[in-house]
Amino acid sequence: RAEADAASARASQVSSTSAAAPATPSTAGADAAGVIALAQRLHDEHVAAGESRRNQLITEAESRHAELLSTGQAKYDQLVGTGQAKHDEAVRRAEEISAAATAERDRMIGEATAKRDQMLAEATAKRDEMLTEARERSTGMVAEAQQRKAALLDELEKQKSLLDRKIEELRGFEKNYRTNLKSYIEGQLHSLDSGVVEPGRPVDAQRHG
Repeated sequence: RAEADAASARASQVSSTSAAAPATPSTAGADAAGVIALAQRLHDEHVAAGESRRNQLITEAESRHAELLSTGQAKYDQLVGTGQAKHDEAVRRAEEISAAATAERDRMIGEATAKRDQMLAEATAKRDEMLTEARERSTGMVAEAQQRKAALLDELEKQKSLLDRKIEELRGFEKNYRTNLKSYIEGQLHSLDSGVVEPGRPVDAQRHG
């Protein structure tokens, strides 16, 4: 295309030169026709070369496209196969883990059940032992309490007898005191009535005494 443009420019230049320079009509026409023919030939050659190059590029592009499609399909198939294999492996591994987890769960449940039964039996035995011990201690404590109650009642009875004696003594003392006090008061009144006052004591003091 660049050479065709150059040829066209040369044809224009030749035409201008031919117009400016004195020449015969036949000579100028021949030169212009030659230049135009050369430009046309170059143009046609370059157009043909461009078509050929375009067809070559299209062919290469289609070939590359087909090659890429084939490679992509192969890669896709490979990835799909690998993914499926990984998926199958993951499923198998998950099933193995699930089976192992189930077995471990069953084992732990069995151990827990056995342990629970053992602990229940031990707790029942301990409860019975404690109940028996509590009954025995309760019986012993009741007997001891009864003994202590009897001893306490006996001690209280002794203290009551002692207090009764003290009360009787206090009553006798009170009776004697009242009798003596009454005799003294009567004597003092008698002395007042008779005008006899004890020496060293005023009448008011004796009266209030």
